[in-house]
Formats: sequence, structure tokens, C-alpha cells
Amino acid sequence: MKSLWTLAIFILTSGVWASSVSVPLPQNSLEMKPAGDLYYQGKAIDSYEVHQLGLQGISLDQLNPVESHLWQNKKHPLKPLTIINQHFIPGDYKSSPTEIFRSYVNGAKDGKRYVLTASLDNHENIVRAALLRKLGYDIEIPKYYRELTLNFKSKENKDAFIAKIGEKTLTQRMKWISSKSSDTSLVLKDVLLENAELKNVSIYLPLMVKSRQETRRVFRGLLNIYAVTNFNQTLNTTSWSVARVFNNFLNFTLPYGDQFRNVTFDDLRWMQKRLNNLNDQDITEIYSLVQYPVEIQELALNKLKSRINSLSQHLGLEPKFSVKRNITNSLVKEGLIFRAAPGERVREYYREDAESPYNFKDLFKLFKSQTVYSFLSQALSEAVDKFVPGVAIDDAAKEIQERITEFRDENDLSREDSLPLKAFVYPTANVSAYAHRNVVFGQQFGRSAPIQLVDTISASANLGVFGMLTGVSDTVIPSMSAQANLVRNYTHVRPMPDLDTATSQEWKKILVPSLMKSLGQIISNESVCSLQSEVNVVYSTINGDDIVYIKYDRDIPNARELAIARRAELITSGTNEDIILLVPINIEEECRAEIEEKKEDQLQEFLKQLALNETFIITDSLNLIHTANATLPMSDLAGIALSANIGADNARALLRVITIRKEDNEIEISIQGQRNFNKSLSFGFNYFIEVLKNTIKWLEGEQNSLIYKIPIENLSGDQKETALKALYQLFANNSIELLEDYYSPISITNEIQGLLKTTQFLWYKSEQMLLDNDVEIVLPEKEYPHLTLAERTKRLFSTSSIRRNGKDIFGFLNKMLNKFSRFLKIGQNANDPGQAIKGSSKLRYYVSEADINSPSGPIVTTKVDYIWKGWSATPQTMMHIFDFIEGLFSESEIDYHIHRDRFQDAGLLRGYEVKTSFIIYPEFMHEFRDRIIDAPKSYAIQFLKNLYGQEKWDRYCRSRSQLGTSRIRRSRPCLPSNVRRILNFREKAASLEPREFVKFQNKVVTYLLEGLDRKKVIGWISHRNLFSSTRVTGFKEQAEKGYVDYISNTFGTYNRTYGTGVFDQISAVLGISPYDLRALNYTPGL
Repeated sequence: MKSLWTLAIFILTSGVWASSVSVPLPQNSLEMKPAGDLYYQGKAIDSYEVHQLGLQGISLDQLNPVESHLWQNKKHPLKPLTIINQHFIPGDYKSSPTEIFRSYVNGAKDGKRYVLTASLDNHENIVRAALLRKLGYDIEIPKYYRELTLNFKSKENKDAFIAKIGEKTLTQRMKWISSKSSDTSLVLKDVLLENAELKNVSIYLPLMVKSRQETRRVFRGLLNIYAVTNFNQTLNTTSWSVARVFNNFLNFTLPYGDQFRNVTFDDLRWMQKRLNNLNDQDITEIYSLVQYPVEIQELALNKLKSRINSLSQHLGLEPKFSVKRNITNSLVKEGLIFRAAPGERVREYYREDAESPYNFKDLFKLFKSQTVYSFLSQALSEAVDKFVPGVAIDDAAKEIQERITEFRDENDLSREDSLPLKAFVYPTANVSAYAHRNVVFGQQFGRSAPIQLVDTISASANLGVFGMLTGVSDTVIPSMSAQANLVRNYTHVRPMPDLDTATSQEWKKILVPSLMKSLGQIISNESVCSLQSEVNVVYSTINGDDIVYIKYDRDIPNARELAIARRAELITSGTNEDIILLVPINIEEECRAEIEEKKEDQLQEFLKQLALNETFIITDSLNLIHTANATLPMSDLAGIALSANIGADNARALLRVITIRKEDNEIEISIQGQRNFNKSLSFGFNYFIEVLKNTIKWLEGEQNSLIYKIPIENLSGDQKETALKALYQLFANNSIELLEDYYSPISITNEIQGLLKTTQFLWYKSEQMLLDNDVEIVLPEKEYPHLTLAERTKRLFSTSSIRRNGKDIFGFLNKMLNKFSRFLKIGQNANDPGQAIKGSSKLRYYVSEADINSPSGPIVTTKVDYIWKGWSATPQTMMHIFDFIEGLFSESEIDYHIHRDRFQDAGLLRGYEVKTSFIIYPEFMHEFRDRIIDAPKSYAIQFLKNLYGQEKWDRYCRSRSQLGTSRIRRSRPCLPSNVRRILNFREKAASLEPREFVKFQNKVVTYLLEGLDRKKVIGWISHRNLFSSTRVTGFKEQAEKGYVDYISNTFGTYNRTYGTGVFDQISAVLGISPYDLRALNYTPGL
């Protein structure tokens, strides 16, 4: 069974980096198969012989490929292509990859055939071609045309050509057209020409297929060239460096990068040495052919040299070129282009700074829209109340207050007289409706986006009883309630590009059921063939010209004669006989193809309406809630009453949740059934508003999930029809009948035990949570009929400790406003303050997990996340965070650095998240046992004292001594609380059942990192047992690129066996979200 899961993991995670390639650094380099086209001591050798040379210590980066017509071991001169023609006649289109347009053209004078290339990378195409010639590749350098004229027979032909060039290059078609064009003459800008008949393939185009480079160094070496010349369209966003080291691999991200899977470290060094044999004059000569704007050319040239230098450093070679960074001229200042180049150009060398999606002016639109939707929601609720009158808890409280007053009157009791012990109760029953629109910053339901729009509409029916108890105290009247609550709730979550878009959405979309039904209608129509008889007339056009097809079934007798007769009728009625074509067909096959096309069109139209990760959630819940509250009056302060509040509740809930989410290649449907039992105690102080509130909540839940996947790509006709019908039922009728009939779900059961402590003081919020999660996964029998139930079942367990502190000033102001008005709203009241407007939060998350049914016992990995989130951060704030992160590793043998260049500019980082993750591998626990569990207690105490810090330990003991504790007086060892907790493990760690063993490891890591000196603890764990990296995301203001997604280099060695834990491994295999597997919906906004 283990091998089955492992094999699945390998298969499903092998192609994660679609446009990236990772080349092992020297210590792993001999694991890769060497090239088989190399030359040694005068003869060609194969891969096996090369490998043997490597084992003998011979440097494989010194071996050249066998010379061929493509590559020779010499520099080729840069011979410009000579073309006498100035005007050209267009020919056939040439098949090309995405973003490149190629077409054959003929010289107007000599009729010679050429290939025209339109690409936004044409400057780099020239650079690559010239660079490759300098490196020994005998390829032709295409000629660059600032303007080139094509002559067409008609305007229609010219317009078709323009449409094609825009379609293939994925640009606005008119970008390529000069203002000098006419009806039949097209003047193109910034294109290339090369001979149609080539001596060698045009490898200056940065394309690659895996088979070409599989055994040949002459092609593997192109990775260096394609990487250093992989410039962005705007030069300011093109980095001065290339590639990055991550976990002892050199990672490249570039188009077709994943096709270079066989490249070795020695292949890279071979090519890099040849690059370093060039000189400044060579690079200058290359750029003389490129035809950049003069002011920009110097910047591009120096960035190329800098990128070559950075790759040399990665490969252990000395940088070759001198680089000038502070270039300044009429377009460039200190190495940054500050305005657009003059003249008509296709390429945008410079763009204005990206507009922030978090513009403060848009906040006022947000507040306005929230106020509007709060008003609409309240109006809806009041309208429902008028049509269906009911008694809410507030109504019942007023009624009971009146009964208490009547009781006083009936028994002649004054206000000063005490009431007897008596319960006053009143039934409650009401129906309510609610509609709300909210904007969320960051994560929602396990999916992240900078800005997400959340629409919610719900209806509920409530039945219960409310009561008050007199006679407890003259000033305190406790209240109690018992409620049964039935709710249907619709939620729609959609990622948004910016605040302006989020606040400009049509109000009708808040009606989520109606929106879902309208989406369902797109795929509701039954596909019917348009060919309804044996002879059918079809009107169409070709290249703008009308054409009439008369299609007849060739298998039906006399159908041809009927078609000829129909042709005569058309001619008689005035149709030009030259445009009528008789087409014999097989109607059954033609109809099948037509219906298939209509189904595909329906599916694509439906999918076009949904954004990636767009989510619909339908929730039905039955809640049984018991509450008790008491308000304790205290003395007035400045004329305003100060009071304390004590509360308790317990709630049982039954939920059924249908979640529909669009993924990359599928629609995921999760059907959850939950049984939850929660209890809580709360205590707080009120002074006009709620000033302080402490809550302790105990959670117990069982969640059963069935996860279905509806594929939406590469479907057969029957699969497509099934998918359309199932999706229609889901969206139009909220029915899962067809889903259950035709698709096999993955079954996941989560059993949850948790404890949540929350403290809210004004706008500050602190949370601590412990969560245990038992998971059972059952693979579908239909998909795995050859496996037994036991073989299809996997049991996992995780335990986590969460600590989060944050502040949400706008949420606090919103609560104050609600005291005056039910309609005003200026904050989100987000669970995570870091996702609120002007909010911020810091989180520490410790989770340990294991496969608890593993025959060899649980193998536990512990993941630790330190996360900083917020609305905005200054460069100084980011530097403080980076200082803290780097400081964590200051006691380690290996340094850890975050590259700060992108974060030191003046602009704020908006909607930021900084996440440092640690994976602590099982081997550390062997070290812990040796040092703490199995060692003499005196040695363990001394070792922990070193980790705690001698000075801090002494300070603690002095403070305890001054307090005169009995423990000190009895001469017992002075032990800080976390040290004492760690030492207590000595007695408990001997024999633990699997779940307790996982908890044990989580507590060990938590106590060590939370209670002792983190730097020393991480130094003890060491790079051998720990893997860490930092990711920073957000929107950088006053920056051209805008969005930031930075991943640092790593600390430690990534262990492929353990990965990032068994939950992530299983999630990758099954294609489900770790959010669902970890049941993070039970946490406060994780």
C-alpha cells in the first residue's frame, strides 16, 4: 500500500514547475546522465564513457561536443544579412509557437523567399543569434527592420493579415502598423527577415523540446543563453541577475524551461566558460546589430553582462565583465528608464508605475458600497418581518421587562424592594433574511488573492424561548435562551483585480441563487443539429466573400438529384451560381461533429464566466443553541455606566455544505456533512462600548466530506455531455443527483477536538488555539476496484498550536458606529486583523502530523510558520521583519540572507504577507532524546540552561527569589516554566500511542521555540534536520512591476522523503486542498 501512495506522489508531483528547471549543484551532479555527443582525446565518446571519466575525477565541463554543421569550436564573424528588396509580397503563414508570428514573404524585385518574424522579443532574438555565432553556432543572423512594407491584392487580405499578427503575438494588432500604411499597403514596424532556406535551424528563437537536448551538450548549453537573454518587455523589470540557488539546485524560470530536464551542472559550466571567453568588444559588436533606441541600448548591454556575471557566480566561476549600473542619459536615470522612447515602436521599453489596487481613494467607494449594502440588508430584513411577523430575542426581552414591572405592581413592590427568585420566560419565533457584500484582503476559504469579493445571502427560521431570572441580586438579572435555528445560506467568492472593480460590481450579483441559475442557463440548452433533412442549404463566407453550401447525404438515394434541383431554385431566385457549392456528406457524422462543437462552445462560454478559484458555497444548517448571560453593574465613570459581563453557551450544529470551486483543469465539488458541539465561557468589561472581552471556546466536531472532480479539458463527447448535465443541475437546481450517479468521490472524515482562547481589547486582538485532527481518507472503489477497503483507506493525525496577535482599528471604529447606526460600515470585522483595512497581524503556527497507521510507526514532521500580514508596510517595517528572520539563524553554522533590493525603494508594500516556514524532520527527535530524555537530569538542565540563556536564567531566578517562593526556600532547582515542562517529558516519553507521540513532538518544538532562545534552538536543530525558506507577497507601490512574489534561498536541505509533511503529500496526490484536509475551517481565519 505504501508503494502505491509513494508512486502516486511521484507521478503527480513530477511536473509541478511547468516553465522552470532545476539543475543539481556539484554534490548531486553525477546523479544526472551526462551528454552523449562529447569529444575526448581525439574521439567521440558516449554517455557511459563520459560518466566513467567523471568518476575518475576528470572535469566534464572541459569536454567539447563533436563538431558538426551546426557547431564548431571557433568564433564565427557577425555577417549581416544582405537583402536588396524594400517591398515584399505576403505568402503563406508559417506555423509558430505562442507569442510569435511568422509568415513567408517574397521580394517584390527578385521574388526571393524570406520568413518574416513579428515578436516582442525581436531585439533579444538578434542578441541571441549574434551571441550564438560568437560561441561557435553557425546560424544566420536575421535582419532587423524598423519599417517593412507589404503589398496586398486587396484591403480584405490586408485586414486578415493584421488580425492574424495580433492573434499570434497576443498583442493589440495595431501596435505593429505604421501610420504610413494605406488600403493595400501595410507598413510593419520592428520585424525581422531571414532567408526561407536556412543552413541550420533558427535556434536564436528560445524554444526547446526535451528530445532535442536529451543527449546533446550542443543543445543543453542553450539554457545559459536563453536564461541570460530572457529580458522582460520593460527593461526596468528585467533583473540584473539570473537564476537562484534553492536547496542545492540552480533554478531557472523561463519559457520552455521545463524542456531542459537533462541539463547538468557540467553542461552549464561548459557553456559559461565559453561566454566568459568573450570580451567587452564582442558584446558591443553584438549590440550594434540590435537597434534598440540609442539611450536604452547601453542599459540593455550592461544588464546582459551583469546577468552573465551572476550566472558565473552561481557556477563557481569568476565574473568576467565590468558592469556599469548607474547609467544616466535623456531616458535613463541611475540605471532606470524614466520615460518612454520617442518615435513609433512596438516594444514598450518603459511603463508608468503599476496602479495600486489598494488606492486609498477607492476606500471611500468601499465604505459607501458597504453602507449601501448594509442598508439594503436591513431593509430586506425589515420587509420580511412585516410580511412574516415574529418575536425576536429583543422583543422577548422587552415583553419580559413589562411582565416584571407588572409583577412589581401586582405585589406592591417598589423599585427598591428585592424581587423573589422567579423565572420569567417568553417564546421566540421569527423568520429573517440577510444579504451582504464584503471585500476581503488575502485568504478566504483556503484560497488566496490580493482582493476578493464575498457576497452572502441567507434566510433563517428561528424557534425558541428566552428567559430572565430575578431574585439573584438587586442589580443583576441573568438571562437565558434556548434556540433552534434553521438556515439556508449562499456565498459567492470571486477574486478581484483591484478595489475599484470590487466596489463597482452590479448589485444584482449579490443575489447568489439567481446568479447561479443564470450560469446554469448557459449550459441548459439541448444541442440540436441544424441539418434536419437530406438536403440542407448553409450560408457562409470565406475571406469576406459569400458562399452557399448545398449539403446532401451521399448515402441517401436521389439526394444528389434533390441538391441539383435546389441549386437551380437558388439560381432562379437570384443567387450567383459561382458561389454555390454542392457538398456530399454523411449527415450522421456531420451532426455528431456539429453537436460536439456546440457542447464545447457551451462549456467554454460557461467556464469563461468563472474566474480561477471562484467559489460558490451553499450551506444548510440546524443549530441548537443554549446561552446564559449576566451583566454586573459597576460604578459610573464620567456619567457613563461601567459594567462587567459574564456569558456561557453551548451549541450543537448539523450542517450540510456544498462547495463549488473552479480549479485549473476541473470543477471541484465538495459535499460536507458536519456535526459540531461547541461550548464557551466569556467575560468582559463594557464602557459605552465593549472595552475588553475574554473568551474560552471548546470545539468538538466531525466532518464528513465527499470531494468530486468534474474534468473540463480533453473530454470525449459522452464525458462532455455528462459534465454539462451535472453542472447544469448543480448551478440551476442545486442538485447533486447526476454528480453522485456519474462521478466517484474521495471520502474524507475529520474528527476535531479544539480549544480557542480569544482576548479582545479595543482594537487589539490575541488568539491562542490548540487543534487535534484525526483524518480518514477512503479512495473511491470505482477508481480502484483491485484494492480492498483497507488498502484504499489512509489514516492521518495532526495536532497544531496557533498564536496570533493583531490590531484592527477600522473594525473597532465600525463597532462604535454601529452603536449609532445599523447602516454605517467602514471595516470588514475580519477574523484575521491582518486582512482588514489598515490592520496587521503576527502569527506563529506549529503543526505536527503523521500517518498513524504506518507499519513502522508514525514518522512525524513538524511545520512551523511565522507569518506577518497587513494592509501596508514601509521599507523600514520590512527591514525589521527581515532582520528578525535572519537573526533566527545567527547561531547556526550556515548564514541565511534575504535579498532586500526589491523592498528598499520608497513605495509601500500593500496587502503584504511575509511567511517564513520551517520543516523540522524526524531525525531531530533522536537528538532531543539523547540530550534531554535519556541523558542524566543534571546534564539535561545544564543543556537547557544554555539554550535558555545564562543571563536570562539568572534574572528569572533572582526575581523568583525576591518573591520568596517555597520552592526556592526548599533548595529545589530554579526552573523556568517552559524548562520544567520540557523536563516533564522525561517521564512521559517512554511509551506513547501514535496520537500522543505526535502531540509529544509538537509540544517539544513549541516549548523549545516559544520558551527558550529561538536562535540557539535553531542552531541546535541545525541545517541537517531543518529546512526553511521565506516567501513575500504583496503589491509594491511606486514600482513598475507592481505585484511581488519573492521566495528566498533556503536554509538546510530539503528531504524529499518527508517533503513538507504527509498532509501536503496526500493533497498533491489526490488533487485536493490542504485547507480541506487539515479542516482549517474550524480555525479563526487561517
